[in-house]
Amino acid sequence: MGPRLKVATTLCLLSRRIQRPAADAFSFETGSIAFDQAGLEEIAETLSRYRSVPLQYQLMPNEADTSITAILKAGNVEHFIKDLPYLAPIKTEQQGLSILLKPTQGKE
Repeated sequence: MGPRLKVATTLCLLSRRIQRPAADAFSFETGSIAFDQAGLEEIAETLSRYRSVPLQYQLMPNEADTSITAILKAGNVEHFIKDLPYLAPIKTEQQGLSILLKPTQGKE
């Protein structure tokens, strides 16, 4: 057997504090999900907790992120994802089992 290649990986987590009302932080207790001027990263990460297959998001350099303020029931996650293109300049693309969220330049 030949030499083995070892790959070292480094995981870098950047944390950022999100300013929001305390009631929103506990909205999960009432079965709600609250977004207050949330960008694609926060939307994808939050909604992925309620799905068997996580959402993905794509934000290109120099591309403006979107901002969404909404409250939805945890049981309506799939409907919310389906309706995102009508609520904000966001495009959803099915990629295998996953859904990709990305900003658009306007309504499509």
